Amino acid sequence: MKKIIPLLALITLVISTARAQSDWKAYDIDNKLSIKFPSQPQSMGNGGLAAADKDSSVYIAMFIDLGLDSSKISNEQILAIFDKPGALKDLKKVMQSKAPGAVLGDLVKISWKDFPCFYTEGTFTGKPFKFYCYMPLINRRLYMITGAVREDAVSKMKNDFWGSLMLK
Repeated sequence: MKKIIPLLALITLVISTARAQSDWKAYDIDNKLSIKFPSQPQSMGNGGLAAADKDSSVYIAMFIDLGLDSSKISNEQILAIFDKPGALKDLKKVMQSKAPGAVLGDLVKISWKDFPCFYTEGTFTGKPFKFYCYMPLINRRLYMITGAVREDAVSKMKNDFWGSLMLK
């Protein structure tokens, strides 16, 4: 009996995840990555795409070209810039300045498919939304994979959206 309960929980999770993304379709962010959206995304310009879901969640995928010659500088060299004391706090300040009303958490370094990545989550002042942002660094581009969901909504789409990011 003890083995059956975790197995049933796992089966339920797999079924609900598959059902949740069955209507989602993959769209190209650029020539390197694609990601699934719950509806036809709208162009935000500069390579950004955004789409809304039925539950008021919003999903955004975009990139910032760091303007560095990738033949002369590696991801490791770029990442070393972020390893300097205060660099992540400086990046957070820049991000905060570009998103008035957003309250960002600390940036954390993680990895995605052997690429360096940053992660943060936060809230919006006076609005009942929580957001999360994954930022993989691939060659000279910093991608921003962001979702915003109502704080009172139970949404596991955060992991589904991030999990649908694919290298081409």
